[in-house]
Amino acid sequence: MPVFLSYTPTGMNWNGVTHEWIRFLPFILIFLLHNFFLYPQYFGKERQLKYFAITLFLLLAICTLWIWVGRMMIQSTGMMHMPPPGFSADVPPPQPLKPWFVNLSEIFMISVLVVGFNATIKLSIKGQAEEQKNKELEKEKLQTELAFFATR
Repeated sequence: MPVFLSYTPTGMNWNGVTHEWIRFLPFILIFLLHNFFLYPQYFGKERQLKYFAITLFLLLAICTLWIWVGRMMIQSTGMMHMPPPGFSADVPPPQPLKPWFVNLSEIFMISVLVVGFNATIKLSIKGQAEEQKNKELEKEKLQTELAFFATR
C-alpha cells in the first residue's frame, strides 16, 4: 500500500514509501506480539484479566515509546525541515509528510483496533474449528445410534 500511494507524476517518492513503512512499524510490532505471544499465553479462562492488563500496558508502552522516538528523531536530524533535493523552481515541492507521532490517542486507538481485529479473527477460527468438531461428534453419535437400532 505505501508503494502505491507514494507514486507522483515526477516518479516514485521513496522517502514517502520509507515514511509510511516507518509509520506502520509499531502496529506491525503490536500485531506480532499479540498474535504470537499475548493471545496464546494469556487469553484463557482464568487469565483474562491478566491478558487485558498486559495488553493495555503493552499498547500504552509501545505508543508512548513510539511518540518519544519520533520526536527525538525530528529534533536530532531536523528531518521535517529539510528542503527536498533535486527540485527546480518550476516543479512544486511535494506536500510535507505528516509526522507519525501525531498524538497518543490516535496511535492508541489504531493499536486497539489491531489487537481487537486479531483477537476476533483468532476467536472466529477457534469457533469454526469447534463447530466442525461438534458436527463430527454429532455424526458419529447418529451413526452409533443407527448401528444400535440396526442390530435390534
